[in-house]
Amino acid sequence: MAGALNGVMPDGTLPRDRTPKTLPTAQAHLFGLLVFVAGVVSMATTAAAADGAPSAFQGVWRHSPGAQEEQLRVQAIETATKDLGLLVRDRARQRLNERTTPASELKLLLEGDRLEISRQGNSLVLRLGAEPILVQRDGDEGRLSARVDGQTIVVTSQDEQGSRVTTYALSPDGKQLTLSVRLTGSRLSSPLIYRSTYVRK
Repeated sequence: MAGALNGVMPDGTLPRDRTPKTLPTAQAHLFGLLVFVAGVVSMATTAAAADGAPSAFQGVWRHSPGAQEEQLRVQAIETATKDLGLLVRDRARQRLNERTTPASELKLLLEGDRLEISRQGNSLVLRLGAEPILVQRDGDEGRLSARVDGQTIVVTSQDEQGSRVTTYALSPDGKQLTLSVRLTGSRLSSPLIYRSTYVRK
């Protein structure tokens, strides 16, 4: 650049294209700290998920269905009710559709062996590995329990008409949650099996 001597302008400043492009010291330190914390949190979540630690399941999850998820759920309902009489089949399918429609949002809280599951304004508290508890809802009652099975959490509901087993499983990076549900009933032709996929919100 004209007028510069050894890269320094006559007034003692650096040429425009050589001015150091650095953040102020305080901002630079804060930026570096935020990047470090984000990296630590990401690493901790991934490590917990890889180890199958129950704490890795904690968080708010948003329903994010795959391309065929809804279709497969509907097909599972039709298969499970195919042997019912015409007079009750439509009603049974409607009720099963209501019971199996995934919540748009799911919240899981874990404190020690305490598991709290919240969805659509309702919350349920269970103790991992404890005896089943009696729960009443909409005039029906059943016994619910939760346990850790390898790298998954399994929640079981049992009543006089059948059972519902929901297995919660995390992806290796801890960013995706899959609920695998197996529903049985005395009047169903076969177990109703389907999956719901969630991502961290």
